[in-house]
Amino acid sequence: MRSLSLFRCLTVAFLLAICSIGGARAQSFFVASYTSNTIEQYDSSGNSIILSSSALNRPSGLVLDNAGNLYVANYNGNSIIKFDTNGNESGYAVSGLVNPYALAFDAVGALYAANYNASSIEKFATNGMESVFASVGVNHPVGLAFDGASNLYVANFGNNTIEKIDPTGHGTLFATNISGSLNGPFGLVFDRQTNLYVANYDGGTIEKFDSTGKATLYASSLTGPAGLAFDSGSNLYVTSFSGNTITELNPAGHPTLFANIGSGLHGPLFMAMQPGFVSPPGLLYIRQTGSNAVLNWGTPLSFVLQSATAVNGTYTNIPNASSPYTNTITGTNLFFRAAPSN
Repeated sequence: MRSLSLFRCLTVAFLLAICSIGGARAQSFFVASYTSNTIEQYDSSGNSIILSSSALNRPSGLVLDNAGNLYVANYNGNSIIKFDTNGNESGYAVSGLVNPYALAFDAVGALYAANYNASSIEKFATNGMESVFASVGVNHPVGLAFDGASNLYVANFGNNTIEKIDPTGHGTLFATNISGSLNGPFGLVFDRQTNLYVANYDGGTIEKFDSTGKATLYASSLTGPAGLAFDSGSNLYVTSFSGNTITELNPAGHPTLFANIGSGLHGPLFMAMQPGFVSPPGLLYIRQTGSNAVLNWGTPLSFVLQSATAVNGTYTNIPNASSPYTNTITGTNLFFRAAPSN
C-alpha cells in the first residue's frame, strides 16, 4: 500500500475571520477535485490539505464508512479506491464499474456505486460479492442517497428524474421534471426531517422534495451545483463544478462562500463529511451579490460591526447589525471590521 502525500495550503475563502475556536480538534470533510485528480480535506475553519495519489483518475464519488475509511470512485479509472484513516491506499473494486459517480453505504455496510455509462447501480456486499443492484428505471445515474427505510434514491441525469429503489432492487419513479424542478439532477442528500435535496447542475438550483415528492425551490442562481452534504448543524454545503467553489447555506437558506479555487478546488464534485463536523460560530463571511456586499456570521457572537471609507480609515459602529447584513457596494463605507463589544 502507498501513503497519500500531503501538501498544506491555506484557504482564502474567508475574507474576515474573528474569534478562534478552542477545545477539541475540529472534524473534517473531503471533496473530490475531478479536474486536478486530488482530494481536498477541510477543517471547520476552511483550512485545507490537498491529498494526492497516482491512483486517482478523475475522482468523483466519495463516502466514509463507520470506521472513518474514505472510499473514492474514479470516473475514468473505473475503480474504487479505499484510504484508511492513516492515508494508506488499497484497491477496493475494479470490476463491474463503468464511469462511476456517487457512492453510498446502506445500513448493513454494503457499498453502492452509480454506473453512469452503464445506466446501472452496482452493489458490493460486505463479503466482497459484486452484483448489479438495479438497472430498470436507471438512466445515466449520478447522485445516490439512502433514506431511513433503506430505500435508495437515484438522480437520473439522463432523463431528469429521481428513482426510488427499495431494498429488494424494485424501483418506482419518485420525481420528474415538473415545472422545471429537475434540470440535470446531480447530488442528493436528506435532511433530518427526511426531505430530499437535489442539486440541479444544468438549472443552477437546489430543489427540496418532501416525502410525497412535492417540490419547492430551495436555492437558485448557483453555478453548476454538483455535490451536496449537511453538517451536524444542518448547514448545507454545495460544490460548484464549473465555479470551483463550495457554498454553505445556513438553515435559513442564506449562502456564504466556504472555499474557492485558492484552497485547491479544481472541478469539485461529491463530498464526504465526518460525523460531528459543523461550521463554527465566530466567523464573519463577506460575499458579493449583484451590487451588494452581504455579511453573514454565526451565533452566538459578541462583537460590534464597524465600517469605514478606507481600509485604514476611521471605523464607526453599525448599530444593531444582524446577520445577514447587506451593504450597498456603491455606498461610501466599503470596509468592515469586527471590534470587541463592551
